[in-house]
Amino acid sequence: FMSVEKKEPIYEHLEKTMLSSIEKTPRLLPFELEFTEVFPGNLYSIHQMYKLLDNNYIEDEESALRFNYVHEFLGRVLRAPNWNELMCLGLIFKGDYKLVGTIASIPKLVVMNDHCLNSCEINFLCLKKKLRKKDFTQHLIREKTRRLNILGILQAFYTTGLCFEKYLTNSRYYHIPLNIHKLKNFGYCSDEIQKLNFKKINNYLKEFSEYKREIYSVYENFRYSQTKLELYQIFRTIDFNHFFRSLEGIFFCFGSTNQTYQCFICLFSLPSKLIRLRKKDFVYSVQYFYSTMHFRQTKFFLAILNFLLKIGFDILNIVQGSSTSNALKNIDLTKGTGVLQYHVFNLSYDGISIEKNSLVFY
Repeated sequence: FMSVEKKEPIYEHLEKTMLSSIEKTPRLLPFELEFTEVFPGNLYSIHQMYKLLDNNYIEDEESALRFNYVHEFLGRVLRAPNWNELMCLGLIFKGDYKLVGTIASIPKLVVMNDHCLNSCEINFLCLKKKLRKKDFTQHLIREKTRRLNILGILQAFYTTGLCFEKYLTNSRYYHIPLNIHKLKNFGYCSDEIQKLNFKKINNYLKEFSEYKREIYSVYENFRYSQTKLELYQIFRTIDFNHFFRSLEGIFFCFGSTNQTYQCFICLFSLPSKLIRLRKKDFVYSVQYFYSTMHFRQTKFFLAILNFLLKIGFDILNIVQGSSTSNALKNIDLTKGTGVLQYHVFNLSYDGISIEKNSLVFY
């Protein structure tokens, strides 16, 4: 008989949380502050969150760029399947009800070492700059943990650009410059970078929504490819239809017209605001999300880059992972300086190699 390596049960590393130990009400806050819910389906709530993130969200190491999450993007991401009103938490002043802090969670079924975890992704943790030194970040995290525990969610995954000694896995950023002239003017592209050659690129793309008969087989191939990994998200049919669907100007999902290698690729727009300049300007970047692309499909990928350049994008950002290691083997990538670390809350476990991880966060 073939010997099968037995994996250590992940549940031995879980910290137990009893229902009786969960606080029934939130803790009191000073300075006339209180917690509130942010409703992704409410335009006023989303606009409040947009303004907070636009003026106060995380910046790069040189404090030159800040992500610009638009309303449509926030609405799509936060209203994921199995969303609950307790999952998007806000902090407001009682007097004017203006939003001064947020923390959001996106429900995810994550498989880690062949064990399924009912977990979530923690994202959009943001406070007004005046409140950051007053320890309100801990108040937001504590209240978010309490609400998730009430829903039966005990594990949460999150990423950070800061480097810690202990982490689940880490990824490096890679880039493909598209609008080289603009990037050179802003100082984000070296003179050695050459312009991509898009000659003789036929129409290898079609909107993912044009798939009818092939959609089921593409979905099954994607699900099967994920099961070979140690850390990945389970995309049920409802999840697949929600996240892998084009939204004009925000989400881009394409499939290949090549019948030999049927595949898809999904990207999302994430512009960055240049905060050092007096006049507002943006680097229009697009993020690599998921794909089932094979490394032999270079023309298909070049057709995607050509399309992105034509509609006005400046750069394609890629986070190193399992879906990129094979798909982009034949593509020249520019190595970035940023490193993204993955962490998991309430679970102590050994690190996972980046080739065995396919989690992608927003």
